[in-house]
Amino acid sequence: MKKSLLFLMLALWTLVSFSQAVRVKEKYQKQLVRHAFSQVQHEPVGLKENLFPLTKHSKVAGGGPNAVTIIDLGQAGNAYGAIGGARTFLWAEPDISSVSLVHRMAVDPVYGNSRIAFDVSTDRGATWYTNVQCYEPLGPGSPYPQAAGRYPQGGIFNPQGNTTPGNAVFHYFIPTLDQSNGDSWGGYAHGVRKLDTLTPYTQHNLTSHGGFRQNVPDAMTITRGGKSWIADPVVIGGIPINYVDTMLLSKGVFNPATQDFDYTQELMYLPSDKYISDTKIAFGPDGLTGFISVISHHDFNFEPDSAFYPILYKTTDGGSTWNGPIPVKVWGPDGLPGVKNYLTDSMINAFFLPPIPPRDSIIYTTAWEHDIVVDMDGNPHIAVAVGISGSEWNIYTTRNYIGMFDIYSDNGGIDWDARWQDSLRTFSVEYPGSTPPSTEYNRPQAATSADGKIVFISWTDTEDPGVTNNISPNIYCKAYNTSNGVQTATRNVTKFTLAYSQAYLAAMSNYVLEDGTDYSIPFVYQDMNVLNTGDPVQFKYIHGFKISKTDLMGIAESQASRHRVSSSFPNPFSGMTQIEINLENSEQVGLVVYDLTGRPVYEQGSRIYGPGSSLLSIDMTSYPAGIYLANVLISNNLYPVKLVVQ
Repeated sequence: MKKSLLFLMLALWTLVSFSQAVRVKEKYQKQLVRHAFSQVQHEPVGLKENLFPLTKHSKVAGGGPNAVTIIDLGQAGNAYGAIGGARTFLWAEPDISSVSLVHRMAVDPVYGNSRIAFDVSTDRGATWYTNVQCYEPLGPGSPYPQAAGRYPQGGIFNPQGNTTPGNAVFHYFIPTLDQSNGDSWGGYAHGVRKLDTLTPYTQHNLTSHGGFRQNVPDAMTITRGGKSWIADPVVIGGIPINYVDTMLLSKGVFNPATQDFDYTQELMYLPSDKYISDTKIAFGPDGLTGFISVISHHDFNFEPDSAFYPILYKTTDGGSTWNGPIPVKVWGPDGLPGVKNYLTDSMINAFFLPPIPPRDSIIYTTAWEHDIVVDMDGNPHIAVAVGISGSEWNIYTTRNYIGMFDIYSDNGGIDWDARWQDSLRTFSVEYPGSTPPSTEYNRPQAATSADGKIVFISWTDTEDPGVTNNISPNIYCKAYNTSNGVQTATRNVTKFTLAYSQAYLAAMSNYVLEDGTDYSIPFVYQDMNVLNTGDPVQFKYIHGFKISKTDLMGIAESQASRHRVSSSFPNPFSGMTQIEINLENSEQVGLVVYDLTGRPVYEQGSRIYGPGSSLLSIDMTSYPAGIYLANVLISNNLYPVKLVVQ
């Protein structure tokens, strides 16, 4: 598999290397998870026989009371094409109301499970044509076919002015097993097929050469202007710890004459003193402003050991030049306020032994998978989990102590903060089927509306009481309006549906679809045997999940530049929570909390807050569990914030 990650649960661990010596209470010590990479593993060869029809029209498999329906898409010979984090394999193209999914195909007697296909809908995901082949290995072989297809990525490119879905093209980009980069890796392949599914596909195979060591990319995007970008750390033989200082960028430009993408490659200096854990790339709606983001560690003077963080490179000229690095300091005096303040005092006191460390001395680390989008103002948003760091690049995954965040900048990557999304109940799960087992995390993903105004964050988590791993995943999602600062409550996408607690290896599309009143968000997951990832899988599409535009309206647009009010963090909570306000000018701010009967139960007197970011702290320690409504009053504008006290 791409990222076989060995997790060792430590039985005894008492000393944590923070900026000062602090100790963790014994009951939390077993929640320390180690991050370690091993060499890329290959899945079992598998049976070479047809287990599914090669093409078929989808059928609705069922639905739930929230009107979401689950639709059968294509199949694959095993689960490995989607293992190792959510890449770019589900794509929505709003201009032509089309959605695509790229995946490996069911096995056949000659090529096993090494062919690549896509599924496509041109009616907003209601009906599909599935298993449309777009890649075939170069010949039979043993144990794998020549240039066997693996870990596919791809999406739809719609030429400017086209309104006929059949004239748009599906573009794929995949790693292949051609042994040109040591071990079995080293090949790339790319091509297109029109959405009419009748035109033959194109196929171009590339091998590693010189310093251009091709591996297994995590990062792909297609801009609205017809450029495809793939970012891949240069490593040898699929071993991430061999990364030194170079990123391989592959750029495809759509050629109207051939109706295909022409590719060039370049090496970009991207130093790191640790391996690259994850790579993502994204551009804004203008196609000019873009970011490459990696999770790594690049400077011990910037950050001590045992902590990962985002490192970005930025372009404002469509990728002709990239500027960086832009490291994002997560903790410490110059760290992200949203991260440093998401744990309440009572949670910190419960976690550490005396003396309790100050907030600025608690080391936080990102987890090892993330995603990035760029909004309409050219600002990046990074979806990633964050938790307390331990020694040796570990993370504490204690229930509700690790959170999902949107790490963002409001000024193009100069200043940074973090918007808490929700607490995580579980963190990882190991699926048998390979040696070592396949390890999956919360698969954070980010998407935007076509205009970049609305940012969507999704992740998976298991809500079953008492479960300590993410073995029964649901999909969670929330949205944020960049123009007025309104953020929705967390929604369980799979609640009361056939996908409940079994949304394995889930993914969200790059863009969302839009109608007059709602945003419709495409999701896909795999129906799979969790006891053996080498068994065949059925892809399932979640059709009809929507977030109302009304939920994102908030205050009038004219007030958006002056007032921004976050959701409370943490939430749910017990004890303390906080609400972040961001003001352009000095304003009078007050706060009142109401219970569900409308009775005011908590009040902070109105006072003047200066321009910039401020935190409103709310102490609900003495209040019973339940749902409350906090009204933040800024001058003459009212901002409601939902509070959930545990």
